[in-house]
Amino acid sequence: VFCHDALCAFTQALIDANKPPALFEEDEIDQMLAAILPPLAAQHNGGVLLDTARNRALFARLSRKIVATAKAIVRQLAAGKFKLEGSEVAFGPGRLFPALALELPGGVRYELTGRIDRIDRYTSEAGDSYVRVIDYKTGDASFAIADLFAGIKLQLPLYASAVTALARAEEKAARVAGMYYLPVADPA
Repeated sequence: VFCHDALCAFTQALIDANKPPALFEEDEIDQMLAAILPPLAAQHNGGVLLDTARNRALFARLSRKIVATAKAIVRQLAAGKFKLEGSEVAFGPGRLFPALALELPGGVRYELTGRIDRIDRYTSEAGDSYVRVIDYKTGDASFAIADLFAGIKLQLPLYASAVTALARAEEKAARVAGMYYLPVADPA
């Protein structure tokens, strides 16, 4: 949860900065995270990450992973044409994106709601819109199309459906360009 919250706060800080990712220097990313991580650690589970030497060492390891992942996010965005659209984007009643309605035989209806870690969007010069949804993962996670057909690992496809449902409701075409798990890791 700590890594997830930190990356969502970092992503929101990038959005708030309203600056092309290619213009961010590494030291600027370090400064942004230095402003995010310590207060977040103090709040997380009553400050447990700061209460013992062992937990402070854990905080340092987690921070290295978060910093490496944050820098990878900026590099990925700088290398492409997609732009950050949202962080911690909720879908459901009263939200920007509607709930996903599932109607089962017999008239039973369910509304699925959720929160998407990150949405990126690219709009072409012709006005075509493409979205990708990203979910931050601290453990091993992979997506295989066979899992989708088996009815498991539906998180990313459901997120993509929620994002494109609004476009369908407004009669605007939005295509899913990708669905990704982003591992929180320090490759060093």
